[in-house]
Amino acid sequence: LGQRVFENVSKEAWKMWMSHQIMLINEYRLNLTDPKANAFLDQQMEQFFFGEGAEAPPDYVPPTQASK
Repeated sequence: LGQRVFENVSKEAWKMWMSHQIMLINEYRLNLTDPKANAFLDQQMEQFFFGEGAEAPPDYVPPTQASK
């Protein structure tokens, strides 16, 4: 997956993924030392770049809406 991302993903798209990944880690309270959490993020990354796109967690409220 890493090589595929390196060859096919722009710098801008990578920055978008990093923001999405941080949101996933925070919302799902992922422990990055857990192999299941890393497998989940790999799956989400593949979906984000090469699948139908990634979705936010069901109860996620973006920060701009949460502060209103």
